[in-house]
Amino acid sequence: MVLRLRCLLSIAMFGALSLAIAALGQGCCDQRDPPVSVTFRESMLKGAVLQLQNRSDGRMVCEVFVKNDSKNQSKRCSFGVPPNEMVEVGLLEMDWAFEPGEDGYVAVDGYRRKIYFEIKNGSYDTHVGF
Repeated sequence: MVLRLRCLLSIAMFGALSLAIAALGQGCCDQRDPPVSVTFRESMLKGAVLQLQNRSDGRMVCEVFVKNDSKNQSKRCSFGVPPNEMVEVGLLEMDWAFEPGEDGYVAVDGYRRKIYFEIKNGSYDTHVGF
């Protein structure tokens, strides 16, 4: 009887702990779109330059991840973006020339949604999502 009560109590505590962890995971990050815009411009050296525009009054830390499946390469770097300013990321800053056929994302600290991008011949598509 005592063993059965301990087992039931353990199951109940595990369930409560699981719910608490799930609630913390949902509330740890802002659910809104991050206040950062991602655009591209042609590089004077090679490929394109990714532009991170901070539209907030606070400093944002952005993690940039990009991959090139055909070359089996990827890279990840973080950049601080001052309030209401733009940081450009390209060959000099990240040792990566953004080229057609590549895709990736920008993750902003404190925000759950990421800004995804895809580089095509002559165009750059971006969207926000999970």
